[in-house]
Amino acid sequence: MEEKSCQIHEENRRSLWKGNEQREIYISIYIYMYMYVYISNIISNNEKF
Repeated sequence: MEEKSCQIHEENRRSLWKGNEQREIYISIYIYMYMYVYISNIISNNEKF
């Protein structure tokens, strides 16, 4: 009994990890886009002065 619940737990953890991995990819893309906009704003502000 103990063995089976452990296996189920492992499978749940693996599927959770897979979901987190995909979420991390989206988050890193979002951060990259944000940084790109932020840096280009700084560059355009520096060109004004």
